[in-house]
Amino acid sequence: MKICKTIILLLIILLVSGCVFIGMVRIEGDSQHWKGEITYKISDTVENGEGYIEYLGDEQLVSIEYVIKFPEIFTIGHSGSMENINQDDTIFSIGILNPPHEDVDTFRNNVDDISITVKWETVSGNVFEENIDLEQK
Repeated sequence: MKICKTIILLLIILLVSGCVFIGMVRIEGDSQHWKGEITYKISDTVENGEGYIEYLGDEQLVSIEYVIKFPEIFTIGHSGSMENINQDDTIFSIGILNPPHEDVDTFRNNVDDISITVKWETVSGNVFEENIDLEQK
């Protein structure tokens, strides 16, 4: 009898948790030297997101700085930097991002206005800056 109750309880938990998860929203874009992507989990609210930026250029990097620009309605921001980059590194995590807005409709209506500005220095000492406009895919 205990086994039957346990199985029924597990089935209920699986059904309930499956109903809450709606999907994911992926936004991505590229510029001349960079590609960026952020993926947010969506349930009845917007969950955390995570993403990366990828260097598409030929010169070796020394350091990078990035700023994720969100529409004002989201009232958050995110930035980071990396130094002493290994020669073979071209993909960089931008970490786990807080949800920009809990309301799914507000999020979906404004998600295409997110962008990433990347500033980087190469081993030749040149400093560049580009903007990656992200859009929903």
